[in-house]
Amino acid sequence: MIDFAANLYPEIAAYAASIAKPFVAIVFEPDQVSLTVSRSEWVRSPLLGRERDAAGPFGVVTLKQDVGLDVFGFLAPPIQRLADAQIPIIPHGSYLKEHWVFLRRDFDRAIEILRTYIDEQTALLREHSTPGAP
Repeated sequence: MIDFAANLYPEIAAYAASIAKPFVAIVFEPDQVSLTVSRSEWVRSPLLGRERDAAGPFGVVTLKQDVGLDVFGFLAPPIQRLADAQIPIIPHGSYLKEHWVFLRRDFDRAIEILRTYIDEQTALLREHSTPGAP
């Protein structure tokens, strides 16, 4: 995750558009631009050296299921588990996808917590499903 002065936004947007594979995120604020991009992309960037600050390394989890704009609350339980484990999340959202950015040092623990949560919810669904129901 890289921090830039806001006046560099056009160059940052052009650079981000040139990246062939995801994950790339730009947040434009009146006083700054934040760019989230893979390290392998960043070290080749023409913007390298023009940043105000940079942080990382990070790992990204992308929810594969599209999430409609009218859906709410389903992320609260796993987020609470991550908070209880003192794992920070830097959320990034797009129109239909959710992306959670984790510090690399917390990534494996975050994945373990999320997998445990998914396994528990899957077991509950199986336990409460009606045999033969569609």
